[in-house]
Amino acid sequence: AESGVFEAYTNEADFLRRTEKPVLGICFGHQLLCMAYGEEISTYDEPLEGFYMVHHVADDELFEGLGERFLVTQSHQEYIKEVPYDFNKLAESPNCPVEMIKHNVLPKYGLQCHPERFDDKHPAGIALLENFFKLASWYTK
Repeated sequence: AESGVFEAYTNEADFLRRTEKPVLGICFGHQLLCMAYGEEISTYDEPLEGFYMVHHVADDELFEGLGERFLVTQSHQEYIKEVPYDFNKLAESPNCPVEMIKHNVLPKYGLQCHPERFDDKHPAGIALLENFFKLASWYTK
């Protein structure tokens, strides 16, 4: 997304900074979450499209039932180079240095990949979503 696109989302960025509710930013949502916390977006020469291997680099309940490496769908031309302040990197891939992040204290997650795009041969996406919904329920009771 062009930098001007993000300027149209200043209210959403403010909300993302203020909320203490569970957040799951997917693709553009991940990028917006990172921008809300001061990071910039970088652009690939060619868009990524398809299933790519992701390696989780930190333990988190988000990865319950998944191995250290798993395949997820990528479909984007922009990415984040640096982990935002107050966040930890959860996962990376050869194509994307900041694949998944989590806030240090609050239940705010960002995923550059598309977990909603999964199939029987690539079930990691549904596991990520189910795990997030379980985590979110802990904060909303």
